[in-house]
Amino acid sequence: METLAGKGLTVPWLDVLIAAIAIHDGTRLYAIDAHFEEISKHAGLLLYRPGYGGSFNPGDEA
Repeated sequence: METLAGKGLTVPWLDVLIAAIAIHDGTRLYAIDAHFEEISKHAGLLLYRPGYGGSFNPGDEA
């Protein structure tokens, strides 16, 4: 498994920890931090994107 650093991403360790817990538990993460957007592109993190009625973007389903 390639690491985030191996993909050229420098992410604070606390953001990695939060993302790892969310991935492990299979929960969506709501965050405005751009690091989580980058992690979601490379590590399977599902982000909650509020929409009409509080829905989420179904295109993020794994």
